[in-house]
Amino acid sequence: MILQKIELNNFGSYKDYNAFNLNTSDPGKKIVIIGGKNGAGKTTLFVAVELALYGHYCFGYKNSGKRYTKKIMTYINDQAKMDEDENAYVAIEFSDSTNGDLDQYRIVRSWSWKKGEPKEDFQVVKNGYHLADQDLADFQIFLLHLIPPALLKLCFFDGERIAEYLLDDQKNNVRDALMVLSGNDTFDIMYSNVRKVLTSSSSEEDDITREYLQSKSTLKRLRQTRDRLADEIAELQAQQDEKNADIERLKKEYSDQGGISLDEWKTLNTQLKEEEERRERINWERKATAAEILPFIIVGPLLDQVRPQIAREHEFKTWKAISESIQTDRFKNAVVSSVDKAGAPDAERLGSILYDDIIKFLLPANGWADFVPLFGLSDDDEMRVQAVLNRVSQFEIKKIAGYRKRLDKSLKKSQEIREKLQNSSVENYQEYTDAISKITKEIYDLSLQSQSKQTELTACEEDIIAAEKELETAYKKLEMDIKRRSVSAISSKVLLLLEDLQVIIFDRLIREVREDTLTEFNRLIRKRKFIDDIQIDNEFRVHLLRKQIVEKKDLIKICRRSGIAGIQRSLRKYAFSQLSELIGNPDERNFGKELESCHLNEFELMMEIDKDTLSKGETQVFVMSLYWAMMQQCKCELPFIIDTPFARIDTDHRANIVEQFFKRLPGQLFVLSTNEEIGSKHMLALHDQTSNIFLLEYGDDKCTHIMNNQYFEV
Repeated sequence: MILQKIELNNFGSYKDYNAFNLNTSDPGKKIVIIGGKNGAGKTTLFVAVELALYGHYCFGYKNSGKRYTKKIMTYINDQAKMDEDENAYVAIEFSDSTNGDLDQYRIVRSWSWKKGEPKEDFQVVKNGYHLADQDLADFQIFLLHLIPPALLKLCFFDGERIAEYLLDDQKNNVRDALMVLSGNDTFDIMYSNVRKVLTSSSSEEDDITREYLQSKSTLKRLRQTRDRLADEIAELQAQQDEKNADIERLKKEYSDQGGISLDEWKTLNTQLKEEEERRERINWERKATAAEILPFIIVGPLLDQVRPQIAREHEFKTWKAISESIQTDRFKNAVVSSVDKAGAPDAERLGSILYDDIIKFLLPANGWADFVPLFGLSDDDEMRVQAVLNRVSQFEIKKIAGYRKRLDKSLKKSQEIREKLQNSSVENYQEYTDAISKITKEIYDLSLQSQSKQTELTACEEDIIAAEKELETAYKKLEMDIKRRSVSAISSKVLLLLEDLQVIIFDRLIREVREDTLTEFNRLIRKRKFIDDIQIDNEFRVHLLRKQIVEKKDLIKICRRSGIAGIQRSLRKYAFSQLSELIGNPDERNFGKELESCHLNEFELMMEIDKDTLSKGETQVFVMSLYWAMMQQCKCELPFIIDTPFARIDTDHRANIVEQFFKRLPGQLFVLSTNEEIGSKHMLALHDQTSNIFLLEYGDDKCTHIMNNQYFEV
């Protein structure tokens, strides 16, 4: 399908007749760039194309009733709306070769509003011939088949909203679109019809089939209940985390406002008293120094003469004691007697000589006879004086300044404590503790609710195991019963075949889309190894995975505190499955034991990234990668209209998207851009594939004007 012309008459800000002529002589040029500032009419053009093709389906209405016509009137040009003789329309000309032959179509959807009553008219021209009224309904079905509603959001790509559409876990948008794109939606229709036949059958032989369908329905319901309970448990845990954060916030606010506990108040007063006692001790030391040491330091040089004087007086005392002991007749007689005993002749004379020599040796003539002691200290007094001298000599002068510093430090600390006491208060302590107690109780209540939900979840998982066994039994019974059944048996067999075929189709689709998405994302994203894998589950929900080292000791703590359920919540599906495999896939009862006995101290696991934590730009790059991968499954060539292409995308990624996304997207591409999105570099990169360029300007007449082959001054 190739769009060749778009016409708007009195539609939105497009007053009177306006046209986009899209014909090109080069079929290889498939990109149409339409620039316009915000409010210039790009989104109006976007809606006009949708509306021309789909009518009331464009807005999600089941019919073209009053709600639809009321909606249409909001799009009629305000100036034209004042004249009841005016009309408005949107028209599209396109070619299509879906049925083998190249057909030319012109669609015109117009409105008039005589007497304020809006009326719609729909006309189709095929290969130059107007279709009759009875053929228009078939043509509308043809259009819905050509671009089914499941593809509407993909072909008409709103950059601001595409992420919400593709990543909505509550809807199967990705699944539905993929099935249509790949041409496999027929199997869904067949499966649905067969189910209706079998479910509505009242014959006894269909009981087995109904039992199988009922078992499958029960299992689906239980799995949905399990997922709901898991989400509720996660939500309760998140609420507990918020409450804990509230407690920390209250503590901080109470602290910032000077609030302290009674124990802290007592501690501050105790510290203040200790500082006062410390200063008393310092002052006592300072006074002692002033009394016992400072006088000696003041006399300075005089003190240096004391030790030599004491030493001389000590020597004098020694000399005097010796003198008094040997300068006696008794000692002299003893010396003479000793000489005589030695048998020396003339002992008296020799003894006198020896005595005189002893006197000269022991008592030399050094002036001690005239020496007069200054202090006259006793031995005890001398020891006390020496002790004082030692203390004085060992005393460091800087200690005197140290006393001052220690006092200043203590005074400063006391001042800080007093200021803290002055700025602190226990006045609101009771109110603070009451608030903390209230939140703590709320956390406890949430914990009880979480435990209750966990009990329900455990019971539900047990029911799922039982239901899976029942489904397996029903499946086997159905297989056996098929052998003896006629029409219903054939339907049952078709049902089973379609289910098996769906599994094969789903597996292939999921594998190819997963691989293409990962490849395209790594091609577009600036960060290397931002994600390591992508998984798409059976419900076609997309999961982003990144390798992460997880310590075994942390897992053991979680397991001991919250059991295997806590690990499942922390690791989530894929990482938990990987961990279970690494430790031997133990059952729930032995999981903790096998984890602790595992020889590994850490595990490299594929942890799921919460898509809500991605930046808006990263989310948009990922969505465009998923979009591109899905388009690879398309079995026909469709036009794409992309409004706000670079929503939330930074400069570096824009260049990648131009090269790797726009230029490689199959089919005709319309890019509706503001002056802040597609710039000169992008225009140059797209030049070889650009067929048409238009610039929309919103004039002073409050109307949109189309400038052919013009663009912003980039």
